[in-house]
Amino acid sequence: MNRLFVALTIPDSVSKQLTALQPEPVKQIRLVKPVNIHLTLHFIGQADLDKIVNVLEQVSVQQFTIELKDPDLFRSKNGSITFWIGVQENEKLLALYHEIAFALADVGYQKEERKFSPHITLARCRKGISRPIIDKFLQQKDSVFSVLQITQFGLYSSNLTNAGPIYKLEHVYPLNL
Repeated sequence: MNRLFVALTIPDSVSKQLTALQPEPVKQIRLVKPVNIHLTLHFIGQADLDKIVNVLEQVSVQQFTIELKDPDLFRSKNGSITFWIGVQENEKLLALYHEIAFALADVGYQKEERKFSPHITLARCRKGISRPIIDKFLQQKDSVFSVLQITQFGLYSSNLTNAGPIYKLEHVYPLNL
């Protein structure tokens, strides 16, 4: 069994732009490494890799573009904060999300109950981060990003370590022209 998730890979050039927006690396903040920057579509959890690889082959969606938008954050009930960059509303991205959920349902996967909120996580921090760090991150509104051409999605495995997660792209699924 592998810890799996489905995601869009972010090109290196955009990952570099995004890491420039990350908050300063202080003790309470864990930055996402550039190589790990992605847009999660579905977190599957522990599952049989071969079974998931095969079921995702049935996903058939046209290629599309996405646009990134302003930085924002999620606050958890325990006081931790996730810094992220959003994605403009996009019907084609939602169609891909739903097609993948439909395919995964064939192997018993149930998607999250909360509404899909496409975003790219840049950092996670523990409770008690200073307000100036939060404000500085949020003031980076109107950052300009390239429009991203989405031509594929990937199935990733995740190995959690003390140094942070290690992601491995297990399989690539090209989208239709």
